[in-house]
Amino acid sequence: MNNHLIIGSGHAARFVIQLMREVLPFVSISVVSRNKNQALRKLADLQEINILTDEDELPLADMLWLAVPDERIADTFQKYKMLATKGVCHLSGATSLKEITDTDASPIVIWPVASLSLPYTLSKISLVIECSDDHFFLHTLQEQRLNIFKTTYENRIKMHMLAVAANNFVHHLHTLIEEELKSQNLSKDFLMPLIEQTYYNILHDNLKNLQTGPARRADVATIRQHESIIKTPALKNLYQSITNSILNFYAIEL
Repeated sequence: MNNHLIIGSGHAARFVIQLMREVLPFVSISVVSRNKNQALRKLADLQEINILTDEDELPLADMLWLAVPDERIADTFQKYKMLATKGVCHLSGATSLKEITDTDASPIVIWPVASLSLPYTLSKISLVIECSDDHFFLHTLQEQRLNIFKTTYENRIKMHMLAVAANNFVHHLHTLIEEELKSQNLSKDFLMPLIEQTYYNILHDNLKNLQTGPARRADVATIRQHESIIKTPALKNLYQSITNSILNFYAIEL
């Protein structure tokens, strides 16, 4: 595979470029962007990338990469599918493979389970893949030291839901905690050892048996005291909801 064409110039495109540099370092990579100057700025630190727009003569590609938001995948595929000679790929955790099957090129989904807007190491993130067992690019990836999970769409959408809960929901909770710290004029420093311990436990232990806190022991007085002093409304709502969830999960009655 000598020529790869990426539609889009954002974080997903950067991921594709990093992936290609890892598994096929000598291929030609072109990026198609609606704004050439903006793409040049975004990808300025990457070497030997050809930046194009629809006004240019776009090359045929061994692999067509759809590095666009989920809602644009179907339309983008229809617009550029004639350029794919061998394979076509989208990067969504929630979008069906069927959206990119109307072509002679072999379809594949490669969903990187990571927040691509944040720093990451390719070898340390999971790649959830949906494709036929004999897909040519699957074999290329399997030759590398990557965390590959080949699955079906039915399982991928479940995995995507769990990833949202594990990442986005937890991120939002800590965002609200930071807002509350500001409201209470407190530093985050005192929480850092506890946060590190919590995430160590998440990665290594049986969580059900490690739950602690006032809800786990049905400490009504402490729960009510906390509810009375929380200043951030969204955090108070979550505090009450999670408290009730813990009580219900462990079948504790107040």
